[in-house]
Amino acid sequence: MKKIKERIWAIIPARSGSKGLKEKNIKILNNKPLIYYTIKDAKNSNMFEKIFVLTDSPKFAKIAKKYGAEIPYLRSKENSKDSATDNDIYIDLFKFLKCKKISPPNYFVHLCPTLPIRSNNIIKKGINYFFSNKKKGYETMRSVSEMTNPSYKTVRIINKKLCSILKKDFDLNKLNGPRQSYEKTYVPNGLIDIIDAKCFLKRNTTHGKKVMPFIVNQVYVDIHNKNDLSYAKYLLKKKMTNKKKIKIYVDGPNIEEIKEFSEFDGFTFNPSLFKKLGAKDYIDFAKKIIIETKNKPLSIEVFADDESSCYKQAKVINDLSENIFVKIPITYTNGQSTKALIKKLSNEDIKLNITAIFTLEQIEEIINEIKNSKHILSIFSGRIFDIGLDASEIFKSASDFVHKYSKCETLWASCRMAYDLIAAEKSNADIITMAPDLIRKTKKFGMSPEKCSLETVKGFFNDAKDANFKI
Repeated sequence: MKKIKERIWAIIPARSGSKGLKEKNIKILNNKPLIYYTIKDAKNSNMFEKIFVLTDSPKFAKIAKKYGAEIPYLRSKENSKDSATDNDIYIDLFKFLKCKKISPPNYFVHLCPTLPIRSNNIIKKGINYFFSNKKKGYETMRSVSEMTNPSYKTVRIINKKLCSILKKDFDLNKLNGPRQSYEKTYVPNGLIDIIDAKCFLKRNTTHGKKVMPFIVNQVYVDIHNKNDLSYAKYLLKKKMTNKKKIKIYVDGPNIEEIKEFSEFDGFTFNPSLFKKLGAKDYIDFAKKIIIETKNKPLSIEVFADDESSCYKQAKVINDLSENIFVKIPITYTNGQSTKALIKKLSNEDIKLNITAIFTLEQIEEIINEIKNSKHILSIFSGRIFDIGLDASEIFKSASDFVHKYSKCETLWASCRMAYDLIAAEKSNADIITMAPDLIRKTKKFGMSPEKCSLETVKGFFNDAKDANFKI
């Protein structure tokens, strides 16, 4: 990604007159006022010329200044009412800049202060994503999250009767189709929006006619009431007690899913996944994947079954991109170790993902050949569970050994459920690779068991009704 030359300011609107949760923007959350977290994330991104907090409250202003934000002026009472819009905020801001003869930036990044959790450097990633795709004619950008249930399945109440959200239709049987049969819908989440200053001056609206979607897959909470505040405390506590952030790779996504999960840490593939995705030519398909995954770590596997042929395939795959990790199985199909091949490739500084590992002994056999290289060791935890063994215990022992005797990273592979993410974190994994469907399921983390139970019962009921079952 080339260095961004445009001038960019962060705008954090924080009025004082909230009704649901009084003075919510400065509510104490884990010993810090709520607004602190957004200011901190903006500063840590190192992307902004200025960070403005726009507030009507001297009290809020003092707190925001303490944590490093600028307060250019205090918003008027009129501009701080419940009815005030983002458009009103920016109209006033441009009036102030014009009056003070201050040159506005090229872009504003709008950050909602009621979202204390922005994971994986999402601000920097969002800005880079916008400028990487802006040539396609986009004027502005909004971050969005996929809705668990598409909006087509939502309802409203008219004259005390449930009605479709799309039109005045009271036949709710039309909403009982499987979730997967509806077009995906998304909700703006407020994590990061980008506004073009010239476009705003032209239209007097924050969002132009062509708005870029920045799809975000992270757990977040937008604080509006005490329950939201409690949930945020839980998430932040969990985040702070984690010693490190596990990297999440996406396992075997199709082209659209690569775009959907573009902000994730990397991608992994194997010959079986290529076959499933309909690849006809292995290298041509790999090149298509490389284009879509851009600069992210990408693991692609050899499929030959002898040292000479595997070596040649590894060289070809490695030459496709500098982001490639060549996947080498820990053994050939006859059970013979690939140790000699691993040593040869490692000595040539080819990045490896050594795969299909099931035992600590397999790692011990090759550790001296790889100890000074930053390879990935993929331990197939899911398949270890499949054969009745405790994969968490095996992985933890293997990972501790790898970290003690090498520079390599351990990867939790062959996931079977969303909980694998938690198990991998507890087992000291550096990386986990998960199929897209499993990643989507992690959005439910934090849901109460009671709510999950109710959703399950409703699912059974709706499916039986949809199938017109009778007893």
